[in-house]
Amino acid sequence: MTGNGWLQIALFFLVLLALTKPLGAYMAKVFAGERTWMHRLLRPLETGIYKMCGIDENGEQHWTRYAGGVLLISVVTLLFTYVLQRISSGCRSIPKASATWGNTSRSTRPPASPPTPTGSRTRPKPP
Repeated sequence: MTGNGWLQIALFFLVLLALTKPLGAYMAKVFAGERTWMHRLLRPLETGIYKMCGIDENGEQHWTRYAGGVLLISVVTLLFTYVLQRISSGCRSIPKASATWGNTSRSTRPPASPPTPTGSRTRPKPP
């Protein structure tokens, strides 16, 4: 690995270490329900999403409702991925399979014969 690679790894870990304490304190306040510096900006957005979805933020969620939500998200994601794959399949050219497995060469020319002792190449004779 080059010196630049080691420098990038060290810089990444330094940034990660520097952000651990402030981000952890922020998350602790959010999960405890206390006000944070982002509260004024994000709280109206959060309550608007709750109202649109019909969610009572102070109520408990039953396990069956949670399981239904997880299954619904999984189905929506599956369908989205399927549609995306169907749409994108028309955007690229897929090469046809070759007659033999593992043949990745695209050339239809026969391979050149090895050089003769004089250094010239001869064409293979047709059968």
